[in-house]
Amino acid sequence: VMTLTSIGYGDITPVRLEEYVVCIICMVLGGVLWAYVIGCVTSIISNVSPQERAFEANTDLLNRAMEEAHVPRKERHTYREFLREAKAFESRVSFGHVASKFSPMLRQHLMHHITKDALNSVHYFNDRDAPHTFLVHIASLLTPKFFARLEPMDSLRHCLCLMDRGTVAHGGLVLVHPNVFHE
Repeated sequence: VMTLTSIGYGDITPVRLEEYVVCIICMVLGGVLWAYVIGCVTSIISNVSPQERAFEANTDLLNRAMEEAHVPRKERHTYREFLREAKAFESRVSFGHVASKFSPMLRQHLMHHITKDALNSVHYFNDRDAPHTFLVHIASLLTPKFFARLEPMDSLRHCLCLMDRGTVAHGGLVLVHPNVFHE
């Protein structure tokens, strides 16, 4: 039992049979308690972020699929990079799913708090004359989109685009967060 629980052998040794029994029981209980504590800590650490767990599962699945499909190594990096960058997008989408469970008023106010910085990057939303209720309503209508590097954004041609992450080449300019285009 001393070896299994890694307690060690120590300097004090039991002499009578009763002492042996008590020592063995204490060591077994200590070992079980220690295993329980380690299991709880491991469980807490592994359940910290559901998005991180989903990302790791998706990465494992992608790696297996690319291995089976014999995707060239140079291309694999592109797919993994997309998954890494998509984590922030997935988090934003998950936020929207959580917010959808709220009442309309609470949902609109929550989405306004989440998107306030992006909305402030639009000069006519940043105006003091813009009614707060209007901005709250606009915030609840925003739809997050995510694009791969060098992917054309033709589907956004008639949309107001608020940048949250990344870089966009538009109209001869290189735009980064916090920028707006198609105003």
